[in-house]
Amino acid sequence: MAADLVVDASGRNSRLPRWLAATGRPAAAEVEVDADISYASRFYEMPPSVRSCRELMAAELHHRKHSHAWGLHH
Repeated sequence: MAADLVVDASGRNSRLPRWLAATGRPAAAEVEVDADISYASRFYEMPPSVRSCRELMAAELHHRKHSHAWGLHH
């Protein structure tokens, strides 16, 4: 597939460098943009009373809507 521009926005775990190396192509030029965004993840065990992830997400959204957590103000 030919292209004049390829944007790989998959982050620091991009497989593009390995794919290029595996095909004998040179490494791509990189431009890094600091978006000043971060994230965190965590695994939770659902309580036995919760039947599905959708139910748990709905409860969290309800909680956020009715609190001032996360800087939300109404």
